[in-house]
Parts: sequence; structure tokens; C-alpha cells
Amino acid sequence: MRNSPRSQATEAVSPPQARILIVDNREQTRRDLRRELEGGGYSVSVAEGAGDVLHRDAIRLARKMRPHVVIVDLRLDDDRDTSDVSGLALLRQLRRQSTSVGLIVYSAYLNPNIDRAIKDCGAEWLDKDAAPEDFREMVERLAAQACAARRPLRVFWPRRWNKERAARRLFQKRPLASLLDDLIAQLFKPQHRVWVRPIEGVQTSSPAPVSRGRSLVIKVQIHQGWMQKVVKIALSRRIAREAQAYQRWVRNRLPGQFHTQLETTTLFWDAGASVYSFLGDGELNDLQTFRSFYATEQDVERLLLPIRFWRDLWMQAFPAKLSPVSRTIREQYDRLFHLSRKLNALRQHPTSFASNPELIHLLQRLDAKGDSPQGCGLQRVVHGDFHADNLFTDGQHLWLVDFERTGRGPVYADFCELEVDVLTRLLPPSVSQQDFQCLTQSLINFDATDEPSELDPEARKALRFVRALRNLAFESTGGQRYLLDYQWGLFYDALFVAGMRPDHSNLHEQMLQRTRACLYASMLYEHLEAP
Repeated sequence: MRNSPRSQATEAVSPPQARILIVDNREQTRRDLRRELEGGGYSVSVAEGAGDVLHRDAIRLARKMRPHVVIVDLRLDDDRDTSDVSGLALLRQLRRQSTSVGLIVYSAYLNPNIDRAIKDCGAEWLDKDAAPEDFREMVERLAAQACAARRPLRVFWPRRWNKERAARRLFQKRPLASLLDDLIAQLFKPQHRVWVRPIEGVQTSSPAPVSRGRSLVIKVQIHQGWMQKVVKIALSRRIAREAQAYQRWVRNRLPGQFHTQLETTTLFWDAGASVYSFLGDGELNDLQTFRSFYATEQDVERLLLPIRFWRDLWMQAFPAKLSPVSRTIREQYDRLFHLSRKLNALRQHPTSFASNPELIHLLQRLDAKGDSPQGCGLQRVVHGDFHADNLFTDGQHLWLVDFERTGRGPVYADFCELEVDVLTRLLPPSVSQQDFQCLTQSLINFDATDEPSELDPEARKALRFVRALRNLAFESTGGQRYLLDYQWGLFYDALFVAGMRPDHSNLHEQMLQRTRACLYASMLYEHLEAP
């Protein structure tokens, strides 16, 4: 039976509760713990069954309900078996899926070896004969570390933002009402008040702005000292990959005073978040995304200042290296964007919302012709997600976020991605398709320096910016010796954008971006395959 409007409204305004999962092979223990915890105002779920069935049900419930605390019996298989420590295997699996969940081993059996294993899982142990107040105190303390509702914490969001809709776009499953607050609480544990601000101080309409359906990037102002940080919220697997890539490739490698530090992360089941600080700009008051900077600044030389700053900083930290590469250019970009997987999905579902006949036709031509030529072998560490929403500037310097794809890759990859972003997304919708075709036709010829006489002013700005951006790229490699790599890089990046799945917000903008990307990819392919 469907919920009535009255019951739906009641559900929507009900206060969030800390969620507890109980995993014990004794029915009586499960009932006693559930009664005790529900009396304390917790939302309680209980895994059912025994042995492997109990273990699987615990994992299923954990993924479904996102518990803040999990209480696990040590002997899940057989209480009479002194060697049974099956609860430890479950603890390890739970910890791998969530760094922020509170884990409690509730057992009457303990020895020094087990105690060390429990601590290695980041869990705590409590004897089943412990006093009820000790049990309540431990649960409350761990719940307060992961759940905003169990702490004297207030998170103030912009009034016009619908944070539940934003969370649904990112994570797609319930419970969602308090999820974003929980992530903020896990990142800023000692705080009592936290203010969430738009990155650029602009109150956008509901829901909160989610970039490319992948992440929500916000400014967080902390009560103590009014310090500000930048926070990215995304799927936990993306946050985990970003932390690994940052640790391997970026940490302590960037010179100077103006660059990004990834301070900490939290993984809470399928959700996660990162905290960044921007060295050289502690206040964050004058920063804007490069997308906004591009929209308001008409002087191409000023637009290039932060890009040139980044280019010089990145070249100093990661000089380009010529190394034997057995992969084709396509295979190199496939590693960066997982391009084959995305394009295969379009081939299998050619009538999907993300595709169009021109894109399908281009894929068919690509399949018939075969692979791209061998790459030059010139590589460097690239950011890997160098679109304008991930770049922040004060007009002179550039700070980057989202290091998930950072690693060794094609030397021009970041330049190509920014070029495609400018032409397909930053170029205003007011620029007609005729002007877009005239613009891109002028850019296909890399040696051309003339400008079409009849060209929209915004298209003319894009033409000048892209040509200057290419010059920066070629300066970093000593000239146009590797021009073919740049051209094929543009093609594969445009193909990637053309095949991106829409996230059902700003659909007009997204479809225009994909249409332009498909057109640009087709024009590039015609040029590259011309005799």
C-alpha cells in the first residue's frame, strides 16, 4: 500500500536518528539489545540467521541502511567453539566499506590476540556482562562521531538548496535526509556550528549544484576562528581513489605557496567526502571557478594568467618524460576515461537518451577504420579531470580539486580537456550552431592565425583563448613535434563528452554540450582521416 500524503509529510519532517545494526547469533541477545537501543532513541536493524546466512544479511543491511554503529558478536558461528572468531572477518569487511562507522565487539570472550585484532579493525570491545550504563555510553560516543543528530552540532545550509535532492542525485538511495550532515559531522568532529556556502557566494536555486552528476563541491565555514575549507562530496569509491592518487602523485610534490592540499577524507558506506585547503588563500573569499571567471572576463590574456601559472607549477613538479609506450593513443585515453566501456554501452543501446544518430554513425566509422596511431611516448603526471568546475582562481593563481584520475598519462590530456570544455560548455548557448561550426572549422587547422570576419564575439573569444591555450601546451613540449597526439587527444576527449550520461538536471545545457562535442569529434575525425 502506498503511503498517504499525510504519512509522507510526517516521514519528511521526522527528526533524523542514529542508526544501529546488531549482528548476534543469539535471538535473545538480539531482542534485548534492540529493546535497550530503541528505548534510547536509536533506529535499530537486526541481522537474521546463523553462520554464513547471518554474515551475508549483515552486509546486506549495512549497505542498505548505512548504520552509524554496528554491534558484532565475536562468535557468530558457534558459541561453544573456542576457536570461533568469525565476527572478526565481518568487522574487517565492514571497516573496508566505511572508515567512519563505529564498530563494537560485544562478547564475553577475549584474549590479547583477539584484543589486538579488534584494535586493528578500528573497533572497540565490550563485555556482555558490562553494566548497562557502560554499554549506553559506548554506543552514544561512537554514534556521536558518525551521526550529526547525536551531537550538539548545527549545519547551516543555504536556504534555497534542497540537500536531499542533491544527495539523491549523487547516491540514489535512501536514507538521505541527514546523509550530507553526517558527512560534514565526520569531517569536522570538534565543531558545534558549521556553515555551508556556495563556492562563489551565489545562491543557486534548488537543489544544491552537483557537478556533472558526480560531486557536490561546497565551501564550509567553521565556527571556531571562522576558518573556511572546500569540501567535495561524492561516491565513496571516488573519494577513495582520489585519496590514493593524491597520496601517490601530488602530496608534497608541488612547489611554491599556491596549491591545493587534500587534508582528510571520510568514507561512509557508499558516500564519502574530502576536505581541501588552498595554500596561499586561507580566506577563500575571492576565489571563483574557472567557469565563472571565463564567463565574466573578456580579456584572453587575463584568462590565460592562472592557466599559465598552473602550467609552470605542474611542469616544475612533473616534467614530461619520453618513455617507450606500447599503447595506441586510444588505449592511453581509454585508461584515463574508461572510454571503451562507455562507448560499448552506447553501441548496445543506440536509442538511449545519451546518444544521437550522429554519434552512433561516428562510432560505426571508428569501428570500421580501426585504432588510432601509436602515441609519441611523451607522458607526464596529469590531473585527469581538468574541466572548469574543478579549477579555482583568484585571477592569477590556480587551485585544483578532484584528483581521482591523477596519474601518468598523455602529456596533452589536461590541455585537451579544457579546450573541449570551453568549446562545448563554457561557450554560451546564445552562440548559434553556424557560428560554432565556423569556430571549430577555424580551429581544425592548427597553423591558421586568421579570424573569420563574421563571428559572434563569444565565439571569437573562444577562438583566441583556445589558440593561446594550445601555444601553452606546445611550449611545454618544445613545439608542435607531437601535434598528432594533441589532435587525437582532442578527438577522444570530445568523444567522451559526447557520450556522457545526462544526470537529469540542466538537461538543455547538457544536451547542447553533447551535441557540440559530437560535432567537434566528427570534424576532428574527418581531418585526421583525410588523405
